[in-house]
Amino acid sequence: MRPSSSTRKREGSPPRALAVWAFLGGHVLLGVGMKHSSILATSHALLVFLMGLYLAATARDAGKIVLVVGYIMTSEVLWRMSHVALLWEFGKYSTSAILLLWILRHPTRRPNWLALIYLIFLLPSAILTGITVSDFTALRELISFNLSGPLALAVCSFGLYRMQLQAVDFHKLLLIMLGPLVGIAAICALATLRLGSGYEFANQSNLDTSGGFGPNQVSAMLGLGMLVAFLWIFHEQSDHSLRSTGVVLILCFLAQSALTFSRTGIYLGLGTILVASALLFRDPRRLLYGTASLTVIFAVSYVLIFPALDQFTGGKLSLRFADTGLSHREELARTDLDLARQHPWLGVGVGMAQSDRLKALGTEAAAHTEFTRLLAEHGALGAISLLALLLMGIRTTFAPATKYERAWAAALLAYSLLFMTVSGMRLVAPATTMGLSMLRLRKPRPHLAAGAMRCAVSPGQHVNAGAASALWAPAAVFVKQTH
Repeated sequence: MRPSSSTRKREGSPPRALAVWAFLGGHVLLGVGMKHSSILATSHALLVFLMGLYLAATARDAGKIVLVVGYIMTSEVLWRMSHVALLWEFGKYSTSAILLLWILRHPTRRPNWLALIYLIFLLPSAILTGITVSDFTALRELISFNLSGPLALAVCSFGLYRMQLQAVDFHKLLLIMLGPLVGIAAICALATLRLGSGYEFANQSNLDTSGGFGPNQVSAMLGLGMLVAFLWIFHEQSDHSLRSTGVVLILCFLAQSALTFSRTGIYLGLGTILVASALLFRDPRRLLYGTASLTVIFAVSYVLIFPALDQFTGGKLSLRFADTGLSHREELARTDLDLARQHPWLGVGVGMAQSDRLKALGTEAAAHTEFTRLLAEHGALGAISLLALLLMGIRTTFAPATKYERAWAAALLAYSLLFMTVSGMRLVAPATTMGLSMLRLRKPRPHLAAGAMRCAVSPGQHVNAGAASALWAPAAVFVKQTH
């Protein structure tokens, strides 16, 4: 039974449509401003990180920590596009630092041991790298690039494991994640509009339409935007205007992702939406609206958007998506498996497979498939870590109780695993989505007063119901929680 309107008002209502539009519009301006000012971008990143540390050190409300983590995840590419004067892996390290501080302050009696097993068995191979590489800077870069992602994944899976949030706070988490994604889309759209009439598209990933940054990473985040907007549409706190906004956002993310000419975003976005739909539409209340929404999205995309974009690109877009090749990812994966057979116990060492790919393929390419990289660089210990990761995924899929929770968990888990399959762990996104898939929703209890309501994060941790405020960066718009 849905709580009464008075109860929902006491516990905290979702942001109203005008506040949502102001928040998203503020991030359009913020994203464009950051792209033109690395000082603004760096200040934004540092402020978000410091705010996250402050909340982790002082707050009792786990919901606020989740908002920070979600915001950092979708801001990472925006920061990289804006050339922030910070570590390249700042998103992974900042997320790990904030959650580790929270974990130290709120120890749990039911830890996610699989997350610890996953990380611990990846550490010994770093010794091999230390023996082989004598230059400290090169050693640090190899370990940072290849282990910062697994570190973030382990910390997110441990720190967010079985956290429970009220529905209204969960709704705000979706909005928080959309903000920076809208900024990324705005930067790409403006860059595309600046292309001259004589611009020639090619049948490959396009740096110009990706805002001057890596098309693979940009399209992957736009694909995540499609999924987040879809989950936003079907959240119980979304009204008609917010659902319509979600449909528009999906179409915008889809169009701009296609224009990057990187197929990753389209495949990730549509694939995870289908996963979520298969579980959401089992609910008769969502079946009709869901079918209608998907029909509109696919019809508009097929009849209007794709033909217009294909004409704009001189027919090159259709050629690009007609290409079913794997962009040599299969060759990289095959080389990794060969290395795993040659070095079965500890692998070749963290980051050392890159030089072996140079010998085998004639190009020094970083791994695109995280799973084969683990086998090549960590050997049998990497296989144990993979098993722990698989068991975490299975447990996450079957643990949720409600249909929406199952859709949320399965879709985010699918995004994490698919991302690691095609793009390794270049971003914090697969780590954070893995952790967020383990969140649990606690529905409001109408018979309890708002001041007495609490929601257990895990034994020893509590979240004040409705207290999770919508954190976002220093744009001039605030999303306020009503009481």
